[in-house]
Amino acid sequence: MKQSWIFLILIACILLAYLFFIYLQTGYDILSYNFKVGQIADRDVIAPFTFTVHKSDEVLERERELIASRIEPIYRVSDEIKYNTIQRVDTFMEILAQINNRNREQVNQALYQRFGFTLNDYVLDELEDQNKRLQLYDHLIQSLNRIMDIGIYSEDIAQESIQLARPEIRRYTLDRLYGVEESIARIKDNMPDRGLKDVLEFILPNLISPNIVIDQEKTGRLLHEAYQTINLVLTEVLENEEIIRKNRRITEMDLRKLEALEEAYSEYMQESELSELLIASLAYFVFSVLLLIIGYLIFKYAIPDYFTDLKHTLIYLMLIFLNSIMAFVIVMIPSLHTLIFPYGLTVLIFSLIFTPLGGFIYNIIAYLTILPFFNWNVMETSIVFFTMLIIIVIMTKMKDNHDYIPLSVYFIFSFVIATTVINFIHTSSSGEYVLYIMFGLISCAISITGMILISPIIEKRLNLATKMILLELLDTNNPILKRMAMEAPGTFHHSITVGILAESAAEAIGANPLLARVGSYYHDIGKLESPDIFIENNSKATELHDKMELYESAANIKNHVLEGLSFAKKFKLPQQVIDIIKQHHGDSRVQYFYNKAKESNIPIKDESVYRYFGPKPQSKEAALVMIADIVESTAKVQMHQHTEESLKKIIDDTIQRLILDGQLSEAPITLKELEITKSYMLPIINGIYRKRIEYPEYSDK
Repeated sequence: MKQSWIFLILIACILLAYLFFIYLQTGYDILSYNFKVGQIADRDVIAPFTFTVHKSDEVLERERELIASRIEPIYRVSDEIKYNTIQRVDTFMEILAQINNRNREQVNQALYQRFGFTLNDYVLDELEDQNKRLQLYDHLIQSLNRIMDIGIYSEDIAQESIQLARPEIRRYTLDRLYGVEESIARIKDNMPDRGLKDVLEFILPNLISPNIVIDQEKTGRLLHEAYQTINLVLTEVLENEEIIRKNRRITEMDLRKLEALEEAYSEYMQESELSELLIASLAYFVFSVLLLIIGYLIFKYAIPDYFTDLKHTLIYLMLIFLNSIMAFVIVMIPSLHTLIFPYGLTVLIFSLIFTPLGGFIYNIIAYLTILPFFNWNVMETSIVFFTMLIIIVIMTKMKDNHDYIPLSVYFIFSFVIATTVINFIHTSSSGEYVLYIMFGLISCAISITGMILISPIIEKRLNLATKMILLELLDTNNPILKRMAMEAPGTFHHSITVGILAESAAEAIGANPLLARVGSYYHDIGKLESPDIFIENNSKATELHDKMELYESAANIKNHVLEGLSFAKKFKLPQQVIDIIKQHHGDSRVQYFYNKAKESNIPIKDESVYRYFGPKPQSKEAALVMIADIVESTAKVQMHQHTEESLKKIIDDTIQRLILDGQLSEAPITLKELEITKSYMLPIINGIYRKRIEYPEYSDK
């Protein structure tokens, strides 16, 4: 069990390292800032690695369009168009061949369906003669083959020359080629028959198409080569180079750099080997192990009274992990500002549970734990760190740290001070200062609300002696006190008196008066198990003990401590109250029965039979309850014979006897504080037990 804390720390550090590994994989998503053009930057952005800024798709498209407009296309003579044109002529002539067997309307209808035009009567008259049709066909085929082999260009070509692949690419002026109109004119002029000339003039515009077209393959290759000359890189950003400067207006170039950083990160992560991430995570694991172990050892030394149990270690580690989870969430959501991080939540909870001194140490450990998640950026994180240092100092001066309203005011006050100081050191703008204050107030609100909701739950689970819990235990309607008042009234009144004595002395020497009083109220709850064997509850208790052996009586008396611990655990009393129950008799003797055994010459083989189980008081409060318990019991024995001197002697003798018996040797209480204790207990015990005047009996006479 003694080494269980090491196991818990290792488990916590494994979880932290895994969290850090996830952060490393996706952590640069935090650079997705919500900046806009013209906005004033509220932070610096530094390049985490070297990356290139590429031109945007829009810019590249404009450059491609510009290059395309400057690239002269390469043309070719299309054999496909020539073939299709010859085919059209063949089909045209086949339809005309039916002119003798069908009426003209049917011929025109067929022509219209196939070519989209019809022939007038003059043309139809000319083509009724089969010989003329053959003459027309031969002329068309020969002319089209000759002209289209040279090439017919479109009238849309505006330049004087073009590059033509035959298959070698050569430049041709347009006068060496044929236009559509020129082709029609050349074919018509070469026809000797005048009637057929008119026919050609009518039909050729519907049959001829330009067959000089752009060679898509060669032109595309040319464009591709030209596109390769485009520089895709806009600029290069080097590692640790400033991308965004705080308090400077955001430009389009700034945004483009941030976009490029996001785009480059996925490639960066793919290029980064898994081993690199694992090594970084392992380094963080070692760092956190050393940090948390050092913190644990410091807590054990600095606040041993508050850091005594394994569950305290568990709370310490859970708060560290909760703090890291919150930091992880903040850095992974770009829209959340760093100062919204409710860092104060876990520091406040720790300070309330384990004293402000413990909170001071925890603040340092928690801060170092989360710094790697913020890429070791100490500017904004230092504000929350110093805020907590200030509030912890203030908490040491507060009488009750559970007064949440003043604590909240001090928290906000501390944040404003820390922000103002850091703002002046960093020479930030007034607008940024207001922004910091606004985000900080959100963080304060989250931290305070969380503290109010979570602290009581943890305090209950840890059975801590907080003011709220102690005040609840002082209520006489509490089930334990109510039962004690009914079943063991003598013990109840004894405990109340002990509480008054211990509380006054505790307040005087700087101990916890509320804890001393509650410890007094419950120190004898074990007597509820057998109240009748105690003289304060039963005047005939001696008769019960007369029937027992002396060692049996001593055992029954001692057992009220063990029974008290059983009751305390059953009713989940705070651990510090349980400690008082356990320690309020130390390992002192059950003196009455020990003396009686001595007087009766009964051999005592083992003196531990007549001694309480211990341990001796470990705190001032437990020591004061021990003293008050003995003083009140002793004073009650001779309550009708007391003077101030006799009561003073009881207190002096009690403390002297406890010192000589070593019962106060382990309590952190000084001789000076014991003297103060005497001076504060005396007036109270004197007021309760001093001798009063005797009033005469009432008589009618």
